[in-house]
Amino acid sequence: SNLWLMLLGFGLGPAFAPAPQRFSEHANWLIPGRLMLGRYPFVSPVYCLSLSDGHAQLRSLLEVGINTFVCLQSELPPQEAPWPSQGIAVPGFPGAFQPYGAAAREGAEEEL
Repeated sequence: SNLWLMLLGFGLGPAFAPAPQRFSEHANWLIPGRLMLGRYPFVSPVYCLSLSDGHAQLRSLLEVGINTFVCLQSELPPQEAPWPSQGIAVPGFPGAFQPYGAAAREGAEEEL
C-alpha cells in the first residue's frame, strides 16, 4: 500500500507499521474505529447466502458504528436504484447479491 511505501521511504521498517486490525473473517479496520474495508456487507453469491445471515452481518457493522458504505463493484447498481427481485446473480456461483441500502438505513435508525 502507499502507506507502507511511505513508511519505508522514511526509513521506517515493520516495527513502525500498524498492526492489522481484524474485525471479522472478511473485514479489517484500515483506521481502527474509523474506516473499515471488506467484502460486500449483505447477501452475496458466495459468503452470505441467506437473508437472516445478511441481516446479522449488517447489524454487526452498524453496532460498531459503521454508517457509510461505499461499493466499488461496477457490476452492481447503486443501492437506491431499482434491483431485480432475485438480486444480481454471478454466473458460476450459487447465490446473488441483494441490495442492503434499505436494511442499513433501518438498522442505523434502530441504533440511534
